[in-house]
Amino acid sequence: MPEVFAYVGIEFKERDINEYKKIKDFLKYTARKTNTWVAGSSYDIQDKKIYNRCFFVNRKGEIVGKYDKIHPTEGELEKGIYPGKKKQLPVDTEFGKIGAFICFDADWHYDLKYQIDNGAKLLVFSSAYPAGKILNSISLLYQVFVIAGIWSLTSKIIDITGKDLKKTDRFSYWVWIDINLDRTVFHWDYQGDKVKK
Repeated sequence: MPEVFAYVGIEFKERDINEYKKIKDFLKYTARKTNTWVAGSSYDIQDKKIYNRCFFVNRKGEIVGKYDKIHPTEGELEKGIYPGKKKQLPVDTEFGKIGAFICFDADWHYDLKYQIDNGAKLLVFSSAYPAGKILNSISLLYQVFVIAGIWSLTSKIIDITGKDLKKTDRFSYWVWIDINLDRTVFHWDYQGDKVKK
């Protein structure tokens, strides 16, 4: 899901904790009903602080992980959104480890390296900001799949070579494709024996 998808176009204000709970309940319901993993960003309160948080929900509808936006925009900071801590771990799934980053975090790609170094083979990008070719560069630089959910612009699936595999357009609001998280890229020189193996 895109960044703070339930609040698109709505003026930010501090909300009742029950409103945040309804959004989490929606994510849980969607995961259970579709028997799939769901990741989506929403505002959330923890220790009386508001975070822009991406939730990871498993097929059973259980929230099994989260990622807090590390680099809120100036506007978000002025509205009271707290930055998440650095060095956030990826989430274990039955198909491999997945991590996340939210919107403006794309401009500080080196903060993503911690998740990748800890096994993330796929990163979810929940955003209002399309990030242009930055996402393709991150994918190629770190050899990681990127799934980008963007508000009203092109959402896409990017493979480990930085190539767009599938994109949304004005006729398709969502896309899917099978990906192999075990796929690797290596330099050809002096690597011929790896191909034979």
